[in-house]
Amino acid sequence: MNYCTRILFSLAVLLSIALSSRAQNCIEKIDQANKLIEAKEYPKSIALVQGCTDTTNSKSVRWQAYRILAISYVYTNKNDSATWASQELLKIYPGYVPDKINNPIALRKLTNEFVIVKPKTIYTNFFLGTATAQPHIIQTYALAKTPKTYVPYVGFQLGMQVGVYLHPQVSVELGARVFGTRYAIQYDVPDWKLTYQENQLSANFPLAVQYIFNPQKRLRYAAKIGAYKQYLFLSENNFYSTYWPTGANESLLREISVDRRTRWNTGYSIGFSMMYKVGNGHLNFEASYLRSTTQYNKPETRFDTPHVFYNYFYVDDDLKMDHILFSIGYTHLFHKAIKKFE
Repeated sequence: MNYCTRILFSLAVLLSIALSSRAQNCIEKIDQANKLIEAKEYPKSIALVQGCTDTTNSKSVRWQAYRILAISYVYTNKNDSATWASQELLKIYPGYVPDKINNPIALRKLTNEFVIVKPKTIYTNFFLGTATAQPHIIQTYALAKTPKTYVPYVGFQLGMQVGVYLHPQVSVELGARVFGTRYAIQYDVPDWKLTYQENQLSANFPLAVQYIFNPQKRLRYAAKIGAYKQYLFLSENNFYSTYWPTGANESLLREISVDRRTRWNTGYSIGFSMMYKVGNGHLNFEASYLRSTTQYNKPETRFDTPHVFYNYFYVDDDLKMDHILFSIGYTHLFHKAIKKFE
């Protein structure tokens, strides 16, 4: 062993001894600080363990030091400092549960505000809500010179998602939902009321990444971005006409149009959600916008309706079908990842 190697080895031994001595010193300080808390000497307990929160100490030492700081700050009415110490404690030791005997009520209430979700935690979400089709016109064909208005109607959606937390603030989720939607085209023709209507039933399969802005709070906010595949089960048209001078009515109902539509649709989505901790999960409200990248109609079948009366109202515009979704649901987390407090 040469001279330099001996020096490095000696320094490593000395550093190891110093760290071990420091850890032992902090254990003694924590024991003394607990006694000071019992004696209601809170400022002294704070001063005694502040240095023990350093990252060179073990996690066991650090979380105990933060616990003493949190209790002492609570009793000295330093609420912001107590909140900070509680957060640091839970980051190190997510499974920590304050007991009723050795912890003040204020500390239990304070830590109850925080929700710690461990990485690799799996969750399921069941939801229902509304879905609104939003036709996105590329080019007009059907009676292009006649004033017309696309009118969306509110439909329904229901489904479920399965996700996994990669980080307390980031999760990835895959879902499946069914929604029924409807839109209409109203034509502005003198003396006539003319309405073309389309009903749709689709299955949607989203894949999204969710980012939670305040993961330790009982009430949390999150943003989502992702992509989806969508399959059109059913598409049917209804047509209604009224001639005002005579009051004559005509209608053609349930004309199946799915063969004139693109069955598989792709797109991307953005969303925003609010979550409130309840039990081992949370209630959530979510709003999403689905932007399609696939043309909804098939141009080659644009004129494939010679068998219906007023078939020029059935000539499809080139369009993409976007959606606006609102839902409420409940998310359940497995592995008991959310702390429970009394």
